[in-house]
Amino acid sequence: MRIAAVLATALPLLRCANEGSYKVCWSVGGFVADEHPADDCPRPALDIDIACPGNGLDTVVLDWVDGEPGVCAGEVVHSTDHACRDGVATGLVEAGTYNLCAEALSPDRERLTGVVVAADVPVDQDDLVVVALPLPFVPDCQNGLDDDLDDRIDDQDPQCSDDSDAAE
Repeated sequence: MRIAAVLATALPLLRCANEGSYKVCWSVGGFVADEHPADDCPRPALDIDIACPGNGLDTVVLDWVDGEPGVCAGEVVHSTDHACRDGVATGLVEAGTYNLCAEALSPDRERLTGVVVAADVPVDQDDLVVVALPLPFVPDCQNGLDDDLDDRIDDQDPQCSDDSDAAE
């Protein structure tokens, strides 16, 4: 207990002089458009504990990219992996303006969604930036699940002509 208290008070001292804080929120199916504090996340439209596994999603990778606006090619200055069910990530990144690129992965690290990009995210020194990223639904024929309970998954299911089919 005492060690945890010491670490908790020491961590703010470890911040570099030119860093800003971030809070990134994600949700499968978007967010409810209600009012929320500027320093917090909007409410997800769907329960993240159900929406992530229900879409075959396990991990969300967040890359802070220094490059052309809206493009995920460039120098990755900060990259983190998070459990999809977490729905939020916080941390520090060097002050600057970045493209925040997010991709959702299956348990075997296969990319199941396109890359979601938040372009020109300003991270100011000693300030907090909050970014909400809506992750798209994964088509039934691509999510790694037996959605229609016929013991056939995705491309093994005769109802899936390709992985973009919306229903098994």
